[in-house]
Amino acid sequence: MTNTTLTSSRFLPLDQLRGLLIVIMGLDHAVGLSMGRSSTELWSRTQPAADELGTFFVRYISHSAATGFLLVMGIAFWLSRQNRIGEGQSEGRFTSYSLMRGLFLLFLQFTLINFAWLYGEPRPANLDIWRQALDMIMNPYRQYYGVVFAAGCGLIVMACLAKLQSKTLTAIVAVVLLSPVVYLSFIPSQDTLWWIVGPLGVPGKWDRAWVLYTVIPWAGICLGGLLMGRMLEIDREKFLRFCLVAGCISIGAFLSSIAYRAITAPALDVIAIMYLVRYPPELLLLAMAFGLSCLAIKGFSMLPRSVLLRPLELFGRVSLFFYTT
Repeated sequence: MTNTTLTSSRFLPLDQLRGLLIVIMGLDHAVGLSMGRSSTELWSRTQPAADELGTFFVRYISHSAATGFLLVMGIAFWLSRQNRIGEGQSEGRFTSYSLMRGLFLLFLQFTLINFAWLYGEPRPANLDIWRQALDMIMNPYRQYYGVVFAAGCGLIVMACLAKLQSKTLTAIVAVVLLSPVVYLSFIPSQDTLWWIVGPLGVPGKWDRAWVLYTVIPWAGICLGGLLMGRMLEIDREKFLRFCLVAGCISIGAFLSSIAYRAITAPALDVIAIMYLVRYPPELLLLAMAFGLSCLAIKGFSMLPRSVLLRPLELFGRVSLFFYTT
């Protein structure tokens, strides 16, 4: 039995890739917390001082995790939508269901997940963690906007735009992914409308809110996955060929750009040459993450079903549980 077989209406390579990304994300978080570090690859910051290559490349590998995860979420969203509609569920009901799921993820981000991140942060011994957590939950100026926030917003955006034609969605994806290159040069360091500007598309420290994942461009990645889901629904073999070709082209573009950096700036060290901005993800990071995700889907599809892959399938099917735990 090949790995492209649908089990309970699931395309197994998606679960396996999602499970692998959860493992990578967990490794990155474990290294970050053990070393007492926070995310630093912001558009508004210069390259942070590097320490050792091992730590740098653990973080580097994780650059593909959030992008790949939201891409797969978009693919799975479309497949789920078509499957439920095929079983007799109305489009309106599925839209309502998706909106509720998105709102639930937002609620989860601003309660349980934010509390978990807060609990891991150093604090004075006499400070009541429960009072601090309540203050953070009730006070929008204390919020952390993480990947679950981006996933919730992505679900809401996909629910609202799922009926649009593929050409229109492709144009929207292109605009959303490219727009940070333009608008970030006009954003001031602080703004009285941070609660709109920050979560919408400007990561950074806004008053006491810590915004990393924003609606733009992460919702565009979800919509790109939705478009790939349409391709997978129509023709699985064509979809896998697309993953192979698009993955090779994307990785080729990424490696060519890194090589160009190395040639034009030979004085830079390896870390300076490889450094990527993650918040929001620069185009080079998107090319790397998209390419690796596509090639992973193609690679998993070529593998026979094996007991060795079942842990990844399990992680992928209940990824939210493993992320929150």
